Amino acid sequence: MERRQTRIWLTAALGAAAWLIVAGLALWFTIPAITTDLQGRSEAALKAAHIDGIAVAMAGRTTVLTGYAADDKEKADAVAAVDAVWGVAAVDDRIQSAGAAAQPDSYRFNAVWDGRRLSLTGFMPSRDAREDTVRFARDKLAPQEVVDGLQVAPGAPDANWQDIAAAGLAAMKTLRSATLSIQGTRVGFKGVAATTADRAAAVDILSRLPAPYETSIDITYGDGTAAGPAAGGGGYRFGAAYDGVSVALTGNVPSKAVQTVLKTALSDALPGTKVDDRTKPAPGAPDGAWADAIALALGEFGGMKSATLEADGNSLVFRAMAPTAKARDAAFAAFINLPAGYPARLEISVAGGDTAVKTAGDEASPASACQKAFAAALTESPIVFASSSARVPEAAEPLIETLAKTAATCPNARLEVAGHTDASGKAASNISLSFQRAEAVEAALIVKGVDGRRLTAKGYGADRPVAANDNDAGKARNRRIEVIVRP
Repeated sequence: MERRQTRIWLTAALGAAAWLIVAGLALWFTIPAITTDLQGRSEAALKAAHIDGIAVAMAGRTTVLTGYAADDKEKADAVAAVDAVWGVAAVDDRIQSAGAAAQPDSYRFNAVWDGRRLSLTGFMPSRDAREDTVRFARDKLAPQEVVDGLQVAPGAPDANWQDIAAAGLAAMKTLRSATLSIQGTRVGFKGVAATTADRAAAVDILSRLPAPYETSIDITYGDGTAAGPAAGGGGYRFGAAYDGVSVALTGNVPSKAVQTVLKTALSDALPGTKVDDRTKPAPGAPDGAWADAIALALGEFGGMKSATLEADGNSLVFRAMAPTAKARDAAFAAFINLPAGYPARLEISVAGGDTAVKTAGDEASPASACQKAFAAALTESPIVFASSSARVPEAAEPLIETLAKTAATCPNARLEVAGHTDASGKAASNISLSFQRAEAVEAALIVKGVDGRRLTAKGYGADRPVAANDNDAGKARNRRIEVIVRP
């Protein structure tokens, strides 16, 4: 009898444990679905209330609202609309309204046009101005797609703000691609024109902006094709804009692997921030260090209220508004770690203060001279490894000697020996082989007297191409060793 009762209790206990496991698994898979549903219905509630510019995120069943409202009433309406959504337990109101206006010298508008798609970020002083600007852009450029990331916030420098933005958008009409960046009363415009007449039409519009707006115009010529880089990698473009709520990325990246590296850098710097990634993998980056330079710059978005990055080849322009002078100085210090050969212009303002301008990556420095010498030597006499081999060939002995002598000209710089392959074969095998080849070159340099403490070997496989992998010539360029100089 006791034995039978024991079996009954044991069966019941096992059944209860199984039920708990099933219930736990059900919750495990159901909670993310519930969260996603709540977020979608919260966003729909804001849309139904005709409220734009508010970002929705979930913390369990708590809806977190961030962004800008036109005034306190719109802010209250947004909270009320989401609070009424069935299933939302609470609303975490982080919306900024008129009381948190941006300073006029840091008020921003950014537009990136690639001939098909237009991306807009930054601020407009009213909801009507925002809607009019988007409508004007659609009518003037007839884009296939508009990525509307504009926010409504007070703080424009003057009543001409909307007209200045419209003029910049109008100047894009005749161009193959263009980037417009307005910060306060400073207007930066870059573009690519097919003819002199197209360029002249854009310049005519931009040169007639009223005072106190100052315009910098840089319009080059091109046929719109993705060609290999010119000397210094000019023409390979990438852009990023952060308005305090979301980040928009445009332009080209070397590969999908680099796309992931850049989005990871943003995720680390701005956890939970929405990233609108419109970049496209394309050949033409200056070298394998391009991804490191861009990732470093994007990492500095994290300490800023807003920021933009423009990269043309290996030249960078970073503009931002920092919350404090300490944050601004920290960003300046971070850019010291850019790979050599990547000059950067840094324009960082502090809310309520002036804009400080500095440069990083001095092209006349020993590190930059060293980088140019390494690149020239490896381009003129690339190391040709035997198939599937990591042994440095005897024919490369003179080159190794040259590289060692070059290293001696920048004794304080750190040197990364980077191995790369083409896209043939399996990714894991390519990573392994490229690393082994980089290690072999590193060892050869140590034999020639280079201090091993200065050297690091890395293998990137096919992740950082400089040419297309769809032809033999491109594959040959991608199978390479690089020496990346870091100050």
